[in-house]
Amino acid sequence: MDLKWVTKKMNKEKETSFFHRTTTIMIITVLSKYITVYAFNVGLARLLSPEDYGDYKVAETFVSLASIPVLMGGAGAALKFLPLAFKESNLELIWEYTRFYLITVLTLSFLLALITLNVSIHFLENTSFGHHHPLVYATAIVPVMAITVLIGSVFQSKNMIYMTIFPRWIFYPILKLGLILAIYAFVGKLTDSWAIMIAFTAILIILFYLLVQVKKLGIIQLKKIKNPTSPLIWLKISIPMMLLFFLQRTLNQVDIYMIEIFGKEDAVGHFAAAQITVMVLFAIQSSFMIIFDPLMTPALKEGMHEVKKLNAKGFRVLLFSTLPIGTLLFLFPGPILSVFGHNAPEAAIALQILVPGYLFSALFAMPYSWLQYSGREKSVALIMFICVSLSVILDGLLIPDYGIQGAAIATTAMFVLTFIILSIMVKRHLGIYPWSRAS
Repeated sequence: MDLKWVTKKMNKEKETSFFHRTTTIMIITVLSKYITVYAFNVGLARLLSPEDYGDYKVAETFVSLASIPVLMGGAGAALKFLPLAFKESNLELIWEYTRFYLITVLTLSFLLALITLNVSIHFLENTSFGHHHPLVYATAIVPVMAITVLIGSVFQSKNMIYMTIFPRWIFYPILKLGLILAIYAFVGKLTDSWAIMIAFTAILIILFYLLVQVKKLGIIQLKKIKNPTSPLIWLKISIPMMLLFFLQRTLNQVDIYMIEIFGKEDAVGHFAAAQITVMVLFAIQSSFMIIFDPLMTPALKEGMHEVKKLNAKGFRVLLFSTLPIGTLLFLFPGPILSVFGHNAPEAAIALQILVPGYLFSALFAMPYSWLQYSGREKSVALIMFICVSLSVILDGLLIPDYGIQGAAIATTAMFVLTFIILSIMVKRHLGIYPWSRAS
């Protein structure tokens, strides 16, 4: 028997075993993230009125979106520049890169806070502390969150993925919920502004822990920079990543702001409960795409036969894993939403409307990734921009008359249109539809 063939086979089996073990861990982690975030939202919604819970969700969405542009894509681009630096033990470059994006975050966050505060003052009669929208106080969380994401990307570049995932994805919502329950037990009440301050404290603790680990492991060392690198080299990569990621995030969160502008005072809280519930479909999609995304580039290199096989398998897995959950959400929206403690029949109807939209959102993951990995990133970004714009227009037209149900209709229409456009594009580019067979 050929020894080389045996060795090659054993190495392949070892790599396959490692891949399956890693993907299983990642799937469990992504689903655990959803469960912890869901538990936090249920706990918070039961302690706050629908109005206060809605205001908190607006502020939380603001942090989620604003932390992307202030970081300028530095976290995403880190995976392109820093792994080689770690391999070569180039600690100077690691510190130089991290320092540049730290300065960027702090500068842009300061400007964002000034703009947000001035806008708030312009619209308020009483501008004393405590009368601003929680969104204003949430600007303090933006730089801390952005730096936490940046430090996490540094750990990821060193293949310490668990340090990227567990502190921010799992422990952060658990810590927030624990602190909120402790405050409520001690004081006997809770407000949206207090919830924001608790979130700030929790993310600050997470960041402090990460920085302690950075120092302990010597991952980043404050070294004198002898031959400075032009930041333009990094920004040319990071800014396009930032734009695409921002559009992706906006796609799922634009409704919150549009309801805040055009809807009733308690509408955001009711819609947020429906949205965080239906997001389980997105969590399932994300879990399985962790498996399929790394396989796409090799499949494209091997040829269309492998592309068709992977595409058919991916679509089938996504369909049969999300459809049963989606059906349950559609059939029993009232009992499922009752855990939030808000008696709102319109939220149940909104959940039913959102379900088909999020099912299509789960199913367009395959064509989205095929286009992205085959060099059509700009086209994908343009599609995301068009769909977000459509959602904003539909929200403006529907929310004044139909409330959160109008927002749900806008979201579902946007996701269905995105699925159709991406399917047509992947057919033109690769000759397959998402549902094409493997033959």
